[in-house]
Amino acid sequence: MSKVSVTPGSGADIATNDITRDGSTEKMQLINVSDPATGLSANVASTGLIVDNSANTQPVILKGSSSAAQTNVAASVTAVTIIIANAARRHITVRNDSAVATLALSLSGTASPTNLVEELAPGATWTPPIPWLGSISGIWDQADAAGAARVTEYL
Repeated sequence: MSKVSVTPGSGADIATNDITRDGSTEKMQLINVSDPATGLSANVASTGLIVDNSANTQPVILKGSSSAAQTNVAASVTAVTIIIANAARRHITVRNDSAVATLALSLSGTASPTNLVEELAPGATWTPPIPWLGSISGIWDQADAAGAARVTEYL
């Protein structure tokens, strides 16, 4: 790990916020997270993430959510939008509530058997490994009139 020293008056600026934790106030650097594919971006502070500088490490800690929106998307053998992009999203889970069909999910364009990020077996749940603010599309490998994607979006 390397550290960057900033000498006051040198002209180098680093954006920071005062964060109070365990009774003491610390300066925390602001970070902007962006997705070039969708053009969405957000400051780390506005998405509820805090960079922890203790013990010379930089883990990112997710702040809790105060509300959630749940939607259901009927299973389809043609590509459908599972959820639209949302810059206010903190976290998301997608459950394949089909008894027989596998759900292919895509984060980039229209889902297909060759354009996917994850395949969900019947009953499986998926959570992106990073906070995903963009849209998600999906397609099932066979018809299931009772099947659906059960989506929970944490805001």
